[in-house]
Amino acid sequence: MYIGLPLGKNNVLIANDVLGFLGRVSESENRSKICVAESREEAAKIFKGLSAGGEVEGPIGDSPWGTYA
Repeated sequence: MYIGLPLGKNNVLIANDVLGFLGRVSESENRSKICVAESREEAAKIFKGLSAGGEVEGPIGDSPWGTYA
């Protein structure tokens, strides 16, 4: 399954999960989210909202390859 949810004027939150015929996966393995923000502040706000009440695998911050992810 796939969804693209518009956020603001230039951003789309994209999410997907794994189809059942691809095998059994745990709840923490079968979700991914991609969001491109217009600023670090907007990215931090979106991350905070999406991660509220959840389990964060990796915090948002500067990556070794030069992005804020």
